[in-house]
Amino acid sequence: MSRQRVAERAGFGKSRQAVRRRAEIAVTARVLIFVEDPGAANFAAPLAAALGESGIDVIRLAAGHASAFLSNDDASWATPDDDADAILSARRPDAVLVGTSENHCSLAHRLVEAAGKRRLRTAALIDGLANATHRFSGGDAASPLRHCPDWLLVPDAAVRNAYLELGLSDERAIVVGHPYFDVVRRRACDLDPEKRATARRALLPAIAPDRPVVTFLAEVNDGLDPAGYRRTAAYTLRGRGSRDDRTGIVLEEVLDACAGLHPRPALVLRPHPKNAPGDFGGLKNEVDAVIEAVPIFDLLAVSAVAVGMTSMPLTEAVLMGVPALSVLPRAIEAQWLSCTALGLVPVAATRDEVAPSIASALGGANQPAREAVDSAFPHGAIENAAAAVRRMLGDGSERPVIPREAP
Repeated sequence: MSRQRVAERAGFGKSRQAVRRRAEIAVTARVLIFVEDPGAANFAAPLAAALGESGIDVIRLAAGHASAFLSNDDASWATPDDDADAILSARRPDAVLVGTSENHCSLAHRLVEAAGKRRLRTAALIDGLANATHRFSGGDAASPLRHCPDWLLVPDAAVRNAYLELGLSDERAIVVGHPYFDVVRRRACDLDPEKRATARRALLPAIAPDRPVVTFLAEVNDGLDPAGYRRTAAYTLRGRGSRDDRTGIVLEEVLDACAGLHPRPALVLRPHPKNAPGDFGGLKNEVDAVIEAVPIFDLLAVSAVAVGMTSMPLTEAVLMGVPALSVLPRAIEAQWLSCTALGLVPVAATRDEVAPSIASALGGANQPAREAVDSAFPHGAIENAAAAVRRMLGDGSERPVIPREAP
């Protein structure tokens, strides 16, 4: 992804001019941002640009899948060493922002700890509900907030409530929206039926134009809680009986449901960036297309329905006005994603529900009102998050008093 591309995603289309303007702005503070997951990178890239525009010197560091996500950004996101103390000593930031989700041993935890010893203010960029009980635990299930920073910048009330239920104090969770959601909204406004049809012919030339496209949004098969991604006795979906991975079971159900619909829709598989090549086995041969190297927005734009589980692209579909459906092996998993937890996306959790729910989505039924979507996911997230960081840096208030468990 080029710097220009990242800038466009962030809503800053004239990135090179912006770089020149920043050189003329007096630096008021220095903020270090470290991201490790693609979701956090989607949050951090536009926020970093906005902070830079306001005169804050931003140190951009990325590792793991976030590093790959931003790898073509003209090296503006550097790969850090593993020594948090050395990083802070060399970079000398006034505040530290981190974004991570699926790594108990993340450098983000050590940066937060080292920053706390230096009395630096810290915040986490939270892109969604996933892994709330594990994200800051460091593997200690009894202490879900063990490595929690001073503040959390969260996209919506459902995420905020999840951390309050874990014991976070009210003033430490700030709802700002999600910067990438604003980008999605703006780009979706530019789409019209003719543009969608042209894009579909280019992206899916082998699928007849009159066949509706159902895009299946795959997910990882492990994470901070690997057992949560494997078949249990509580599963109400069984798939075809031979697989025990969550994504494979759900994909089998969706394949069988689509095969029974008339007319039969085209099923397009979108692997998750963290999926391994062999995750799907022979199921890849049953779908009409596998699309990997295309931005998710472009694929959703040509889809009649987005079918997923609890990954962020379902929320992106809702923001774009694309009918969406969550197919889950346990109905309780609806609490893992804000748009399902808030009732904005319908859920199918039994075999008898899957095919009728896909058919309903293809007919445009059971989709949320625009007012409900806008209320759930606030507009102006870039400005809201940047303002929150500036308040962290300059309002003169004390850092929260946070009891830290002994290591």
